Amino acid sequence: MAVRGRRSAGIGITVVVLAAAIFALAQCAESLPRSEEVTRSVWLTFDAAKAAYDEVKPGETSVEALKKMGYDPYGDNNVRVMSYLDINRLFVAGDSKTTASIPAAVRACLDAQAECLGYGVNLEHINRKRVGSTFLDLLNFRRKTHETGWSFRAVFVIHKDYVVYKLWSGAPKIDRQTDRENPLGPIQEPVDVIKKAMP
Repeated sequence: MAVRGRRSAGIGITVVVLAAAIFALAQCAESLPRSEEVTRSVWLTFDAAKAAYDEVKPGETSVEALKKMGYDPYGDNNVRVMSYLDINRLFVAGDSKTTASIPAAVRACLDAQAECLGYGVNLEHINRKRVGSTFLDLLNFRRKTHETGWSFRAVFVIHKDYVVYKLWSGAPKIDRQTDRENPLGPIQEPVDVIKKAMP
């Protein structure tokens, strides 16, 4: 009887400890993972990147001036040099051979081939924070992620050392949330890992 009583007491203590640990995890949202994805550049905000873009004047801005503004593929981070073939792919969709919709300045640049190039930037600043129940998150039953930040992309078409065309796109404010539920919890995680590892 005494042995059985000690076993029951031991089980009771274990249950209490586990319950306390689970409750602590569920209440501690700060223990959830966070991450930050930043494309290094001279511009730290969307407004700064857009302001630099606005300073570029097609037909007037030279390559040297472009570099002084921060668009220097050899001196600054993440400014990509594009060939005329890269530029052509931007303006000709799919397998279409038509050039009627391509701006005249870009067509003239593409015709020059070796004398035509582009500078491209693709900037992102994304903060990811897992939110919700720590207990459900750690056991992979439910993972909610909140993403905030901004993105900015720009292309400058350069012909004979002068910018002849420019275009931009982006998101001044990113604010989105993903919610993934896994009914099998931790049992489902190995399957996800295998899928991610597959080519």
